[in-house]
Amino acid sequence: MANILAQGNYKVFLDAGFTTDAFLLDDPTRGQLDNTTYKLDCTTQYFEVTDYVQAVTISRGRRKFREPISAGKCTIRIDDLNGDFSVVNTASQYWDPVTDRLGFQPTRRARVERDGQLLFDGQILTYDQQLTLENDSLITVSCSDDLKQLDNTALVGFTPTQQRSDERIATILDRPEVNLFTGAGQRNLAVGAALLGTQAVEDGAPVQDYFSRIYLAEQGRIFIARDGVFTFQPRVGRTLNSGTVSFSDKQDGNVPFRAFQVVYE
Repeated sequence: MANILAQGNYKVFLDAGFTTDAFLLDDPTRGQLDNTTYKLDCTTQYFEVTDYVQAVTISRGRRKFREPISAGKCTIRIDDLNGDFSVVNTASQYWDPVTDRLGFQPTRRARVERDGQLLFDGQILTYDQQLTLENDSLITVSCSDDLKQLDNTALVGFTPTQQRSDERIATILDRPEVNLFTGAGQRNLAVGAALLGTQAVEDGAPVQDYFSRIYLAEQGRIFIARDGVFTFQPRVGRTLNSGTVSFSDKQDGNVPFRAFQVVYE
């Protein structure tokens, strides 16, 4: 008897922006100075919406060798049975009274887990509501992981020193105008093989474009891992062994063929 593949326990969470531990000036409880419960750098509240989800699609990385770096993407499709996810339902439990808008909106966060492990953690880009003739409401939430930040960050011109590819990436991330993935455990940079020169970096160069040059020189990978860690992997290197099949257009006992094509992508 064939075994049934265990799919795991999936959960989908959306950040509604409600602050659970925010410092509130002049409030007798939340406005006390030097308290450790209510803080200026407060956290927001995630709601589990798994029961409403019809489908989740996650993609990251590149399909072909010369494709540019792209952020990981996640699309969440929600069947809004009760109108709780409607952008006009002020009675929704997800309505944010501070902004007078639905809490789920662009720039808020989304998270997908499987058996308690992260599969995706990113930011909402678009939140679309579609009404059908059957009086049903379908919600499509499009998200991107934090590699998207590189698109919106530009470099101040400078001349680097000669460095390995991983060292150059660390230098760029640490620059004051970038300052990304600098916390403990937020980046995982393997030792690169390419040695990069001292060509000046032009003022205003997007970080994403500059990193594309690095990974083309390295032939490696730059992406956000499923746990949210910025990851660099070097070139794979030589992995092919000697051939195990010999083709021939002669009657010499080898595998015959009529034509062949080499595709390098």
